[in-house]
Amino acid sequence: MKTAVKGKKIWDDANNKDGIRPDSITVALLANGKETGKTVTVTKATALSDNEWAFEFTKLDRYANGQEINYTVKEVGTVKGYTAKEDGMNVTNTHTPEKPTPGKPNEPGKPGPKPQLPNTGEKASNAAVVAGLALMAVTGGLYFVSRKNK
Repeated sequence: MKTAVKGKKIWDDANNKDGIRPDSITVALLANGKETGKTVTVTKATALSDNEWAFEFTKLDRYANGQEINYTVKEVGTVKGYTAKEDGMNVTNTHTPEKPTPGKPNEPGKPGPKPQLPNTGEKASNAAVVAGLALMAVTGGLYFVSRKNK
């Protein structure tokens, strides 16, 4: 007596948010926990929805040595960025995004030249200051000399 078994490939990855979901995966059929050598390639073309792809194995023996065969599946290989979990005839791939590594903070650059302030006329030249001091000294000296002579 023959039978068929159906299964689903479920993607738990926020609807392929990171864009790393492959276009296809391969599922292997196991009979009573042992590989049968039968595989099927599952693609989005066989999708029930964006996050569920369907597959089927047909023309399978229902019994072996008078006992009903328990069919299960496993994913062949691994999908980078995903963790696979098999549950009977279903395979769920869960994507956990990598935590971004923080970049080096920008080093402060060398300070540029100081901005030139506008000349507002408040800056006195050194010559004017020296001349003013000399004039004060001469005037002060003449004042004391004239007081002494009186």
